[in-house]
This record gives sequence, structure tokens and C-alpha cells, in this order.
Amino acid sequence: MKVKIGDVVLPGDYCDEIMAVGVKSKVVLGPGLRKEVDQVYIMKAGVLRKRNPNTFWVDSYQKRYVPSRSENVIGIVVQKSR
Repeated sequence: MKVKIGDVVLPGDYCDEIMAVGVKSKVVLGPGLRKEVDQVYIMKAGVLRKRNPNTFWVDSYQKRYVPSRSENVIGIVVQKSR
């Protein structure tokens, strides 16, 4: 299904608006989006958002933590005790 910025999206939807912007300038795809060949597909459910300059992501409301590229690592768990 074709969607636009601000719409509620589901996995499998695609957005031509992102590809149109990408022809003119660089586009950054955030969490929930994936580019395959000549389309940008939605990978998780949520609301499609945009921040200038040309940054797109899916704002999903989930309880599970999903790490981002720019976040710092505080520690690494190497073993769990009983």
C-alpha cells in the first residue's frame, strides 16, 4: 500500500515520497525502513515520520528496547548467574 508522511503504516507498505526526495538529495533511513532496489519499504508498524533535512523513520510504540547507531555502550553482559 502506498503511504505518505504522518500515516499509520504496516510492514510491507512502501513510500514513493521518500524516493522522490532521494532523487534530489541524500536521504537517511531510520528504524523501521529499508531500501530494496528502487523502493523504500516499511519493516515495522507505527507512524511514518520525517525530520529535516531528509531523515525518515517509523515511530513505533513498543516496550522492547531497540539500539540506535549513535547511542553509547555502558557495559556488556558476559555471564548470568542463577
